[in-house]
This record gives sequence, C-alpha cells and structure tokens, in this order.
Amino acid sequence: RASSVRAIRWILQSDGLGGWQVVSTDVLGDVGTGRTTVHVWPGAVSQAGDVVGVAGAYIMDGYPVKWSAFESAFQKLPLPRGGAQGRAMDINNLGWIAGAVWDEANKCDRAAIWRLRGVD
Repeated sequence: RASSVRAIRWILQSDGLGGWQVVSTDVLGDVGTGRTTVHVWPGAVSQAGDVVGVAGAYIMDGYPVKWSAFESAFQKLPLPRGGAQGRAMDINNLGWIAGAVWDEANKCDRAAIWRLRGVD
C-alpha cells in the first residue's frame, strides 16, 4: 500500500505534575479507493474536538472536510456553484468553519464560511 499523509487527533489529559499524558490517538481520514490516494491535512480544532482541514491528492487542489469529535471518517463540506476545490482552515466553538474555495470562472480563491445545519 502506498504511503499517505494522515492527520492524527491526540486526546491528552493532565498528569497532575504540569505535563500531559496521551489518553488515545485517532487516525483521521480515509485512504481513497482505486488508484487515487487521499491525503488529509488538518487545519484547526475546536474546543469540542471537531477538526477541519483538506483532503485530496494534493493540498492545493483538495476539498474542504470536517471530522466530528471522536469520529475518524470525514465529511466533505459543500462547495458553491462554480467552486472547484477548497480548504477548511479554521473552526470556532460554535461550529462555524472558515476557509477558501477556488472560483474556477475567475481563477482565484474566494473566502468561504460554512455553518452546518444542526450545529449552533
């Protein structure tokens, strides 16, 4: 199997002595099926443990994704009409996601905000 870039979420807890202990680790993302390997790059994590980032063959032509807290499978974020690819770069504690979407018609990045339903 070919190697791939993977994101890992570490759950830490205080050791009571000013340091940290690793409670668990979780490999985020999937390796694509067929001939395409999907790499994943994390961008940010919220206090709830939700992670956002990019998945694709290359970071600059991937698609924006979100991993819900304590789940390893990612959800692709929707792209607007005319959007070819994108990146999720930050998430606030209300679940709002900020990033960029490539506007194919104008050949430039556009700022994007995703506010997913059921997240407030």
